Amino acid sequence: TMPRKVPFRVVSCSGWEDEYHPSCLEVHNPFVKGWRSPRWCLYPQEVVVKLKSPSRIRKLQFLSHQYLIPSKIELYVGEPQSQSPGTAASQNSNQFKTLGYISLSDNEQTGFRSRELKSVSVDVIAQLIKLVFYHNHINKLNVFNQVSLVALNVIADVPNEEATEGTSALLNEMPSVAAHQSPGQHMDPILLGAINKPAHISLMDDLAFDVAQDPETAQVIRRLEGLKLLAVKGENFELARKMKDVISELQKIGEILCHYEVEKKLAIEREDYETAKEKKLQVEQLRAQIYDHFGVMNLLSGGASVSHQHPRVKNPVTMAVSMAMPSVTYSMPRSTSQVPMPVSTSQERPLPTLKNAYMSPEKPVDQVDTVLLSDGNDVPSRPEPMTDKEINECSFAVEAFGTEALEHVCSKQYQLREKGLTMVLQVLPSLEFPSRKELSINIKAVCQVLSRGLNDQVLPTFNLAVELLKHLLGPYAQKHRFLKSDYSFIIGKVTPLLLNRAGDMAPRMRAVATDTILYLAHHDDIKNHFLLGPLLVQPIKQQSSCRLVVARLEVLERFLQEIGTEAGSLSLESIMEVTNVCLVHVNKMVRDMAVRITLDLYKQYGAELRRMLPSGAEDCKNKTSVWKALFDGFDRIEGVPSDIDRKNVLQATQITKQNEILWCNWYISD
Repeated sequence: TMPRKVPFRVVSCSGWEDEYHPSCLEVHNPFVKGWRSPRWCLYPQEVVVKLKSPSRIRKLQFLSHQYLIPSKIELYVGEPQSQSPGTAASQNSNQFKTLGYISLSDNEQTGFRSRELKSVSVDVIAQLIKLVFYHNHINKLNVFNQVSLVALNVIADVPNEEATEGTSALLNEMPSVAAHQSPGQHMDPILLGAINKPAHISLMDDLAFDVAQDPETAQVIRRLEGLKLLAVKGENFELARKMKDVISELQKIGEILCHYEVEKKLAIEREDYETAKEKKLQVEQLRAQIYDHFGVMNLLSGGASVSHQHPRVKNPVTMAVSMAMPSVTYSMPRSTSQVPMPVSTSQERPLPTLKNAYMSPEKPVDQVDTVLLSDGNDVPSRPEPMTDKEINECSFAVEAFGTEALEHVCSKQYQLREKGLTMVLQVLPSLEFPSRKELSINIKAVCQVLSRGLNDQVLPTFNLAVELLKHLLGPYAQKHRFLKSDYSFIIGKVTPLLLNRAGDMAPRMRAVATDTILYLAHHDDIKNHFLLGPLLVQPIKQQSSCRLVVARLEVLERFLQEIGTEAGSLSLESIMEVTNVCLVHVNKMVRDMAVRITLDLYKQYGAELRRMLPSGAEDCKNKTSVWKALFDGFDRIEGVPSDIDRKNVLQATQITKQNEILWCNWYISD
């Protein structure tokens, strides 16, 4: 038989908070609260669930809370021990076998707005499942150091009703497991889960289906799925195809209805009964129209036709909006604590066997999959809503380019960020302004977008931000006749970002950032106003990373070679203030770069540069390699033999004299 979702009941729990009873784990829907540990509880916390009968467990699914997150969950399985008459049953008397553990993400990257769904493939026969929760991840929202599990799902093969009760009968039904669990030989259930991974598990049995679907729509989908299987069995393939299409569309509609139900529930909690009534009417009307459009009731009653008035709709969300009454509008809810959260896509990879051999006896659970609650695509079709912090940081950009474009720019998915930057590039040429003040606001808006794009770690997104910068300084600046203050504001915002990216670990990112800075240096208006040079010779902070210092010196070196000091409005004093600090830097690469820049400047300024070296540098030229290399370079530029050259000449002279003496001695002996 195909593995399916099996019911269970909680038989033991170490504790819970009021209104978060562990029995909530037995119910799956978008509004379930799940189990929550007591406040300031001691760890570990335990929850034991019991299946109706011994079953072959194939998959376990865990939906974590968005911020009450345990650092680790240990998994155990077992079977209830028979009790003698008159003896009280105790969970401690049951014998459990460990499966391993799973670790959960701390969820900081999502801002505690998503819930992680982990799926673990196993292959073990058991009736009891024990979950041991360890201490929570620390975050500012979890003030009472609690852990929570929103939902638990068990997918298993259950024995036939005619089969004898007990594990032995289950083994006889399942020869693939019996072959591995012969007497005296016990294979790892996690390894068996990888070997005997079921070929197909119904989407309706997956936990992601229950927590993202409107409960009534989910029930209709399950009934249609059963009727579809009967149609296939009766070889009525045309009816099965129609039911398959309707199921696919209802799944997408169910997610929309689920969000409406959540909005209604939130309105009830706020005692906003007018909004709740409106949402209720909206849900009822939309559901009735959808059922009528797809002929759902006709299919449920055994009918063989779907409404021919409307062809199959490929975008049910658009249809849902268009079919609604004028007062009904579709809107995605903002992120709240009670809204069904999207599930994060972090993934734990199984560790190699050789590495496990040198680890502690505890083993992480293998075959961990993750699921993204979305519309079926790898990338969500809509970005997540902006946080208050992002709205404040991008206030001018939101006003200029719209909320939708900025939600894409601030998205956690790089594909959506690229789309957002493309939208800004398309809107920018059409931005008009009635006054200079409006133009300044538009420039600030673009700089807010650039501050996010130039900090992006993905190279294509960074390239789009560079393209946006060039368009701003090119066609847009020429069209609107930027002033010196406009260029100064832009350069002051983007140059520090580009200097940071010039020290990036990725070579291609470094190259693009450096080329962009030099593009700014060669820009006619920026060069004529002498805006970039002073930013390159600002004092270096002591806590700056060596990689960033080297990158800045490389940019300064190329700037001096291509632009020069006079054209770049750089004084020798300002440059030497930077190089003097770098000549005594702890990092050798920084010192070498400073020596190269100083020698290049010495060719132009000569003795004037010597007077700007740190006091006592002449006395140290024979003590440290840096100063020795620097002063030897000065001597070569002036045509004076350096100490190394004089030493080499002396050694060559001594060798010549020794050869002459040896030749004379050989001639006299002959």
